[in-house]
Amino acid sequence: MMNMATTMKLTALVTTLLASSVSVDALGGTPGGWSTTELTPALQQLLLDAMTKNESNYAAELKARVCVTAVDSVEQQVVSGMNYRFHVRGCAVDSIKRAGWCAGNDAECKTKEYEIQIYEQSWTNTLQVSDITEEKSAKKEELKVEAASEATLSEEEKAQVDEWIEDNGLNKYGDKKGTMYTGGTPLFSESTGKTVDRYEYILRKHPDHPWLKNNGPGKARSSTALNLAAAETTTARSHSSGYAMVFGTLGVLTALVALVALGKARRSRRRFNYDSLSQS
Repeated sequence: MMNMATTMKLTALVTTLLASSVSVDALGGTPGGWSTTELTPALQQLLLDAMTKNESNYAAELKARVCVTAVDSVEQQVVSGMNYRFHVRGCAVDSIKRAGWCAGNDAECKTKEYEIQIYEQSWTNTLQVSDITEEKSAKKEELKVEAASEATLSEEEKAQVDEWIEDNGLNKYGDKKGTMYTGGTPLFSESTGKTVDRYEYILRKHPDHPWLKNNGPGKARSSTALNLAAAETTTARSHSSGYAMVFGTLGVLTALVALVALGKARRSRRRFNYDSLSQS
C-alpha cells in the first residue's frame, strides 16, 4: 500500500495538472505555443506588479531594469502556468524604484522598444520577470544563441558524450537515472519558454567536458587503443599462421626424408641377402 508521503505527492501532482488544464481551457491557449492576446488592464497591472513590487521578482541572472512609457501589445504562452511577452516602449533605469511607469526626468528619456517576459503561476503565487531584451536585438540574440549551441560540440565529441553517458549509467540528459523533470524534460524552460538542444543542456551542466577524460592513456575503449589492439591481434594471427606453415612444411620434408632413407635401407638389405645366397 502507498504511504502517506506518496499519497500527498500524487495529490499535489494531480492538483497541479488540473490547475494547468483549467488555465489552458480558460484562456483557450495551446500549450507550448505563443499567441497574441488582448492587452487588458489586468495584464498591464500584472506587468507593473512584476516590475515594481519586489527585487526578488527578477530572475537572478537578470540585471536590466526599465521604466515604461507605453505598452503596445502582449503575447501569451501556456506552460505549467503562463508566460507573457509584453512589447513596450521605455528607458533603461538603474533600480527597481525607478521601474514601472516612467516618471519625472525618466519620462523625457529617449525611449527604446523592449520585450519584457513575465512568468506567472497563480496557484503558487509565483510572479517573475524572466527576461528584458531590446526588441531590435531580441531576434538576433536568439539566432546567435541557436548558432552557438549548434557549433558547441562536434559530431565526434557528441559521440564521446553518448559513450560517457553509457559508461556512467546516466540518463540521456547526463543526469542520474530516475531524475524527474517538470514537464517531463529539462530541455524546455517553463519560466522563459525556450527550448535548448540536449547536448547544449549537458554542456551547461558539465562545462568541464568530463567525457574527454574517456580518451586518456588507460581508457580501453578509446579508438586509438581499440585500433592498436586490433592491429596487434591481426599481426599475432599472421605470425602464428606463418609459423604454422613453416613447421608444417618442415614436418612434411622430414617425413619424406625418413621414407626415402627407409626405402634405401630395405633395398640394401635385400641385395645383401641375394649376394649371400649366390656365394653359398
